[in-house]
Amino acid sequence: MASDLFITKKGNPENPAVVCLHGLLGASRNLFRLSNKIAEEGFYVISYDQRGHGHSPHLPTGKSYTFSSFAEDLKEVLDSLDIKKAHLVGHSLGARVSLSFAAMYPEYAKTLCMLDAGMTIDSKALSALRQTIEPLPLEFENKASAEQFLLHYDNGMKQFLLSNLKNVDGKMKWVVDLEGLRTSLLIAIQTDQSEFWKKLTIPILILRGQLSEHFTQKELDRMLSLNSNARAILIPGAAHWLHVDNFEATSNAVLTFLKGNKN
Repeated sequence: MASDLFITKKGNPENPAVVCLHGLLGASRNLFRLSNKIAEEGFYVISYDQRGHGHSPHLPTGKSYTFSSFAEDLKEVLDSLDIKKAHLVGHSLGARVSLSFAAMYPEYAKTLCMLDAGMTIDSKALSALRQTIEPLPLEFENKASAEQFLLHYDNGMKQFLLSNLKNVDGKMKWVVDLEGLRTSLLIAIQTDQSEFWKKLTIPILILRGQLSEHFTQKELDRMLSLNSNARAILIPGAAHWLHVDNFEATSNAVLTFLKGNKN
């Protein structure tokens, strides 16, 4: 699978490796500003479109999207680049994939930085995701019909969804594997990863957006109580997309953490 994924590499391969993983319905481009900043500060940064997202391939009908399969992709990517150990920085789904990877393949993980994600998904956040994804048709006749359908979404989500559409033979189709993700991944993200979480012995940083409704303070407190290797920082004025809402605070926190664990 790794050879088929759309992978971007930044910085000097001789520097410590950092993998940046995007969230649900996203792509590696969503973290480009953060990955650029990390590379500028002396790291070798690998980011890629996860299976079913962006420029990477969709799974055949009937195949599932699970945390373990996403984690296996990450292992294959590192093996293909001959990287023995890497820092992990993930947003939302990417954070939860990184968590699984660090537990499944501890010899590969140097540190873990989770951006606005927990061991479980909050019921309200799950409901909001379903309300966003489940009504979406598999294609639109044209861009105008897509924009009309998405009128009731808030502007940020509307633009995000429109960025996931492309013109194929005159019709607007999804870049993401919409059918596969909503039938398989919406089930997978309900997995409780607390047992994996408790196994981690590496340094961990959790960033939570102060205004986030996706990742609750209650979940954060539970995570800190279950793993003494973790510490947390609240990002002021930020919601779920904390690296967009407050890039300076987010990037400073991530870089301070990475530099503190560079050797």
